[in-house]
Amino acid sequence: MTDSDSDSPPPSSSSGSSMESDLLPHEKILSGETWQQCVRRCNYKRCSMKEAHEYLLEQIRLRKEQDEQEAGSADLIIAQIRSSFDRPLPPPLRNHQFKPENQGLIEQERVEYSPEIYDPMPMPERDPNLDIQMEDIQKVYVKNALDTLEDIKPDDEACYYVDLLYARKASVECRDAADKLENLKLEKLKLVIGFEKIQLQISRKLDEDYETTITYGRSEEGLHLMEFENTFFQDGTHYKIMAAVDFFFFLRIPGQFLNQISIEFEEYRSEQQPPQFIDMSILGVIAKLFKERLGDRKILVRNFKYMFNRGDDYLEPKKSYFYEFLQVLWPQELRHLVLRMWDDKEILASGSYDPVILNWPRYSVASSLEQWRDARTLDICDPLMCKYWISLLEIRNIKVLSMTAADLKKAQSVSRNYTITLTEPLRIEDVKEAFKGASGTFDKDPESPEFGFPLKLTRDHHEDTLIVITIESNKVDMDYKYLSQSSIQQN
Repeated sequence: MTDSDSDSPPPSSSSGSSMESDLLPHEKILSGETWQQCVRRCNYKRCSMKEAHEYLLEQIRLRKEQDEQEAGSADLIIAQIRSSFDRPLPPPLRNHQFKPENQGLIEQERVEYSPEIYDPMPMPERDPNLDIQMEDIQKVYVKNALDTLEDIKPDDEACYYVDLLYARKASVECRDAADKLENLKLEKLKLVIGFEKIQLQISRKLDEDYETTITYGRSEEGLHLMEFENTFFQDGTHYKIMAAVDFFFFLRIPGQFLNQISIEFEEYRSEQQPPQFIDMSILGVIAKLFKERLGDRKILVRNFKYMFNRGDDYLEPKKSYFYEFLQVLWPQELRHLVLRMWDDKEILASGSYDPVILNWPRYSVASSLEQWRDARTLDICDPLMCKYWISLLEIRNIKVLSMTAADLKKAQSVSRNYTITLTEPLRIEDVKEAFKGASGTFDKDPESPEFGFPLKLTRDHHEDTLIVITIESNKVDMDYKYLSQSSIQQN
């Protein structure tokens, strides 16, 4: 389509609109632009179609008022129009800003899934009294969006991904075109959920910081905003819904193999934030999008990092969002799980919440999944994470912060092949306590001064099987030795 084509009157102008007589394609509005040029500028400034429509109507109204006031002076009108080219263009919308962080109790608005949230905002009915219709604005936005979707490449700058999110919001046609894109060469995606803001972080490089951060929140006036590099967008959608849909959109791209997906919560800062839990309902919306729009497809990812939040203990019914996310990952490709717990010690100590079970094995629900059992490593190096060993030891390699005598006792009673690596070294006294009365024989006498790391315990399992537990200061390894009966008798 040529520039002259793009400045032609929109098809809708002949059906009830007065635009054909009042706003010719070559005429300039008050800003000195044609209406199409004005709309393209609004689109570039990330105005929603509603904002662009309202702004354009205001410019047309001001132009009409000017014409009426100067009706007797054609030379003056021409001079004013010409001078408008030299004036700075008026901003298409006021400068949005996120509201300052709240010092008091924050209202935690929960959001719910509805089938239409993945669709672009619908167009209002035509109004014959308007000089230009919203659908005429949409035509310009759609053309720009389709050009973006066709021309843009993953090798472009990181803002490519933000352009993509804006483009898919223009129409159902644009959304469908965006959904057909394959392999955007993403490496890492992170969702950071806060009290009043949500961040979506994107990177094409595994070993470097996130290149692009999109922030979702609310303005002082109550508008729900999406922000990138101090440019704001709002179309009336709740900011948590916008964040959920955008995160899901990147996850569902066909043929994409992500190296890492992370879900975290903003760190609690007692001097700035009230003693309350962060609303987690965005995770429920994403989980529902998985169910309704992903179908039988699985997400290809190598590393999955997830932060638990005990705030869902206060919901009825209780939720297990971790299970919902884990089950949509491709089990044969998932390699590493990293689990953390949101630090809520100060919140629980404040007395704002009734007592709850402070350590619950919520991830034990997920241990029935193939994705859990097939993972190669599990990292729970977090002092707040509980150690439900029956579930944990479904995975071959476990990384933990430390182990007490009680942990050792429970772990050695689970007969599986596993290796547990510790950040903090074991205490030899805890080893003695954990294995007191346990079956098997150590290679060193527990009562002698020589009893120290490394240690090896051999335990009969079945007629042709021995269990060998090797204990070092920072590692516990259980292994099966399959032997003939004669070999066992020789031992």
